[in-house]
Amino acid sequence: GLLPLRVDATGWVLPHRIDFEDRIALAAMNLNLDSWEGLEMAAGVSAPVKRLSVMRANGDFVSLPPGAWKQAGGVLRLSLKCRVAPLDAACVAAETATGRDN
Repeated sequence: GLLPLRVDATGWVLPHRIDFEDRIALAAMNLNLDSWEGLEMAAGVSAPVKRLSVMRANGDFVSLPPGAWKQAGGVLRLSLKCRVAPLDAACVAAETATGRDN
């Protein structure tokens, strides 16, 4: 089967994945006493990803540039260069090419 979610970050990580009809939500919670300065994620995604967005501290989502992620062989890989404080999370939404609007 497809890789659900792998997160590469320093120390203890609590990964989360929720699949919706037209998007996939990915998150990684920092369970350490020190902040992360970035992390990488890999997740199995069978449908083509149209857009990838990351949630900012104020709750708004902003698009990640194409150079920060790629999809090949059914695996979505992304690199986040953002500070994640202890007991905080990095959250990403991957919009797929499936759903009601296609």
